[in-house]
Amino acid sequence: MFVNTIAPIILAAGQSTRFGSDKLLYKFEHDGNYAPLLIHTIARWLAVFETINLVVNTESAEVTSLIKESPYSSKVTLIEALHAKKGISNSIKAGIKSNLRASAWLIGLADMPFVSENVLLQSKHALEQNASITAPFFNHKRGNPVGFSARYGDKLMSLKGDIGAKAIIQNDKQLIHKIASPDAAIFHDIDTVEDIRKSSVGAFS
Repeated sequence: MFVNTIAPIILAAGQSTRFGSDKLLYKFEHDGNYAPLLIHTIARWLAVFETINLVVNTESAEVTSLIKESPYSSKVTLIEALHAKKGISNSIKAGIKSNLRASAWLIGLADMPFVSENVLLQSKHALEQNASITAPFFNHKRGNPVGFSARYGDKLMSLKGDIGAKAIIQNDKQLIHKIASPDAAIFHDIDTVEDIRKSSVGAFS
């Protein structure tokens, strides 16, 4: 039995191979707040959702500690993804499995802290109105986060590898409820310190 709840799921179990250290812990100023990247992302999502689900690596003790010691600890449910190194699909499935009764899931990436609050809000509203799939677009190009109604539960739980849900989205692209993004932040995850610097000078506009 499904409940009329949109479950926000942020994937934070990836590896920071290009960053050189755990990028989610890297501190910088954004919106007047000096904090780790992950905290910036969480703050943006909690402006729209009362609580969120954060999928973490079983080896990410520092990330787990950061959340537990943050002001947002009571609003974040930590979900450990086993075998996260084998691909993003394992993280998606961990998030879905912990929220099987939700009527829909909105899945985003922890290293995308600059996605606009309006994109999150409009995605939530569309899923509440029974959209099958939601995705933000800028200049006719699709980005993240992506929402799925509960009808996609079995398909999402069958994902394998590091491709994620791209095949599901492509197969049902005619069902996508398109969300207009004000900028290109929906495409850009943070891989280097330079990515953060560019964001501060309006590179996503």
